[in-house]
Amino acid sequence: MRRRGVYTLANDNVLPWLLALLASLKLLNGELAVRVIPFDDRIGAVRRACQAFGYPLWAPAGLLARCDQIAAAVVPPGSSYPHGTFRRLAAFAGPFGEFLYLDADTLVLEPLTPLFDACAGSGAQMVFADTAGNFAYNPGAARDRLRGRRRPEWNNGVYYSRAGVAGLDEMLAASRTDLPADRALIRADMPDQSFQNWFAASRGLSCARFGDVGRFGRCWAYLPRREAGLPGHLFEGGYTRPVPVLHWAGQTALAPDMPHADLWQAYHAAGVSICDEGSWVNLVMGHGG
Repeated sequence: MRRRGVYTLANDNVLPWLLALLASLKLLNGELAVRVIPFDDRIGAVRRACQAFGYPLWAPAGLLARCDQIAAAVVPPGSSYPHGTFRRLAAFAGPFGEFLYLDADTLVLEPLTPLFDACAGSGAQMVFADTAGNFAYNPGAARDRLRGRRRPEWNNGVYYSRAGVAGLDEMLAASRTDLPADRALIRADMPDQSFQNWFAASRGLSCARFGDVGRFGRCWAYLPRREAGLPGHLFEGGYTRPVPVLHWAGQTALAPDMPHADLWQAYHAAGVSICDEGSWVNLVMGHGG
């Protein structure tokens, strides 16, 4: 069996989110390998969290430099959009034969082996958790053309793929040679998601959705009709479709009234506990002296 693992992307700004995610992985998928990719150089607290959890901080200089070059080619000049979002692409050249990429604002709510098995068995090159609605591309003729080809549009915060499905050299070349003709597609507020969708569509990569390859519920935290079961877990559609990963895409800051805040708070508390009873975590987060 090809080695499986999970990647996430973080810096110290998202430490609370990261602690909850890592705790959910450790408690429910302790046997699964995890790598944390640095979003940028602000990783002092992230590094300590990785040490506490036993998950390596994965920072291959050459691969991250290549991701930064892709970002420079895709993000419009003068834009303040952070280039670090493109570093998630390093997963395609990483050590895991099969991987699940998870944004830091996610929780894992189930053992992931059934999800990995279903995705691998589907034969699809990319398997995503949720569609992107109208947030994959800018509206216009180029988007209409891709939609006419029935290419799925997906949120790139939670997805499954395999090493080598998208080569960094190929993505860099495409960003410099082919993308300019489709520049109008790229959203200024989420160019990484636009680029990944465009690359998959233009290269004809086979894409599917978690719910298409197995009986899995949708992952976006804001969806209605969620039911509790198996304490601390969620199900969709009458307990028949477990929600394996919960994703707060669109949540700009932690808030007590955000959907499923109780779940997040429970895993965050577990993460703080794992990090030496929260002594340095509270200091970093400004809750102690």
